[in-house]
Amino acid sequence: MREKKTAAIILHDADVFDADRSYLLFTREFGKVWARARGVRRTTSRLTGHLLAYVPTMLELVEAGNSYLIVQAQVIGGQSAAQYPEHTLLFLQFAEILSEAVDKLFVEREAHPEVYDGLIYTLDCIHSRCAESNPDPIRLQLIVAELLFKMLTVLGYQPELSHCAVTGDALDQHWVGWSSVIGGVVCERAPQTSQFPFLRLDHPKTVVVLRQFARPEFISDRLSADEAVCKETAKVVFDYLQTQIGKPLKSVRFVE
Repeated sequence: MREKKTAAIILHDADVFDADRSYLLFTREFGKVWARARGVRRTTSRLTGHLLAYVPTMLELVEAGNSYLIVQAQVIGGQSAAQYPEHTLLFLQFAEILSEAVDKLFVEREAHPEVYDGLIYTLDCIHSRCAESNPDPIRLQLIVAELLFKMLTVLGYQPELSHCAVTGDALDQHWVGWSSVIGGVVCERAPQTSQFPFLRLDHPKTVVVLRQFARPEFISDRLSADEAVCKETAKVVFDYLQTQIGKPLKSVRFVE
């Protein structure tokens, strides 16, 4: 059996039989895949301590039917479970949103290296923020929302941000809402011509931030924006994501 090496993030794990564990991975080379680690729950396993949720890991895999076996693992950068940030629960809470979104949005064995790189960057930002003495949950929402927005764009769900999604009018300062069903910002004439539900926007800068999210570079960790704008932007993205998936994400309800 030929071995394959790849960088990966563990999204989810589940115990199998007496000592095995199955892992849902998002890898840079192969996309989303399932892999099993045999005997990893035994204290004598050489894999113990190297398969950590949301920690970048270099894996050696061998194909086993429709999945893989993990034969070797090494945490990238020498991280360990003890190096989760001080506010571990907060870190895991926001990492879980990314994990659930990746699982719902992407099919198995379809590589998206740009998404993997974005996931690594975003998890690092969350980690750094959660290592602070008093991390800001609203800023963490915005950081997560930016990657979710970029993932939707990669999959072809880039919303309309320059013209009203209903009337086609060019947008200035007269937008009044956002429609996740239609996929874009709506102007003040739209409620009279559309029967689709929309979220009322209280802050014009929310649309400005969304337009910045549409660019390739990441900006949310250093963006200068009021807390209210950050919160409204995250709310729009979370709503849009769940509309495209077709059902609520369990992880999102804990931060809204």
